[in-house]
Amino acid sequence: MTRIGRTLAALGGALTLLLAGTGIAEARFGQLADGFEANPGALWHIETLGSGQGGFDYDNGTQRSGRGNGWLHSGYSSSAAAAMGTWAYMGNGGISHCNAEIQVNPLNNRSQEISIEVRNSANGFVATGERYLAYPGYQTISLAFDLSGYQSIYVRYLLMDSGRGFDGEWVRLDDFVLTCWP
Repeated sequence: MTRIGRTLAALGGALTLLLAGTGIAEARFGQLADGFEANPGALWHIETLGSGQGGFDYDNGTQRSGRGNGWLHSGYSSSAAAAMGTWAYMGNGGISHCNAEIQVNPLNNRSQEISIEVRNSANGFVATGERYLAYPGYQTISLAFDLSGYQSIYVRYLLMDSGRGFDGEWVRLDDFVLTCWP
């Protein structure tokens, strides 16, 4: 064995003993990420009220990254709204803290507000929040929450008309990431 080989073998053995002696903590977490690239309609549910609308674009230059994005239009009256949401299953035990993050681009040459809602399948809301979107460009919005032992949650982005114009509110959504950890 060469001198380099003996040195590497000794270092490997020392590292093995060090790790065995101190132990390594196992990090447990869950993550769901979607960039609206491959069949987003299979993952995302669109809900509308009145003249509200929602959908997906692909390869038209409106995405933040990749080739696709989602969009919401709140409609043309104060009683209209649109929402986009997805279910996430985070497994059994060990996960309690979460953060839902998405990139949002407000349109119509003005700032807007969007609601983030997290629901469980049994009892309703886990967490909610309003986020102010400064025009123009994609920006990160997020909501941190406690999973409280729930295994399935529904993360939803809701856009309602602000009443500031006759053309409704428009936003594009891209690069969603839900991360949960102990």
